Amino acid sequence: MSLASRRDGIRKYRPASAFLSARAPTLSRMFSALGNETRLLILYHLMENDEMKAGDLVEAVGVSRSALSAHLAKLTTEKLVGSRKDGQTTIYWISDSRLISLLNML
Repeated sequence: MSLASRRDGIRKYRPASAFLSARAPTLSRMFSALGNETRLLILYHLMENDEMKAGDLVEAVGVSRSALSAHLAKLTTEKLVGSRKDGQTTIYWISDSRLISLLNML
């Protein structure tokens, strides 16, 4: 909150904008999804390679298929990662371009 005025030593703050208040739950879920080392590694590999097969991600990140699946489920639920089937192979990519900008800043 930003400082709106000072009177008698008491600070008064303006409430967050309606826009920010409406986006806070979405941003909170996104940052929760990013708050895991394995998920960050998955995202960095996807950022560097544009898209990757699940099997290639298992090797690159160094986790089991089941662990990768759980992490990808969280990322896809939050719409940070997209997927498509190519036969029996699933291919993943970063679906939100704003996420690439954010990762580049880290």
